[in-house]
Amino acid sequence: MEHPEVSKSSKVPRPKIAGHWTVAYVIVLLMIVIFAGLGRLGGVLNAIHAVPLGDKLAHFLLVGLLAYVVSVRLHGRGVRLFGMRILYGGLLIFVIMTLEEISQHWLASRRFDLGDMLANTLGVIVFSYLAARQLKDVSS
Repeated sequence: MEHPEVSKSSKVPRPKIAGHWTVAYVIVLLMIVIFAGLGRLGGVLNAIHAVPLGDKLAHFLLVGLLAYVVSVRLHGRGVRLFGMRILYGGLLIFVIMTLEEISQHWLASRRFDLGDMLANTLGVIVFSYLAARQLKDVSS
């Protein structure tokens, strides 16, 4: 059985998802956002929209997975707000994606969609929870 990678700075074990795969995933998502903003994802977007709720599912999965990998990369660090532990990774992705969604109001090739923001938020919540559980399981 393979042992999880151990961070040299904190001695807290973490899943091997951190590192180059995290950077690669962030780059792919940035490319998606940029190409969508330029109106260059027509065929891909048409295929996603052909699936019932495909757009919302894509937001949920892509943004949620981003929150997961960033939370893991930040070793599950967080803050307590309103009696709940909020991971910095999830909070960071929530803020960035909310600003990105709002910015679509001013882009001719995009449109603001409250449903997309809801799917992003649910993805961040669910995948941040999964990251916290994963990190807890690995460290115990």
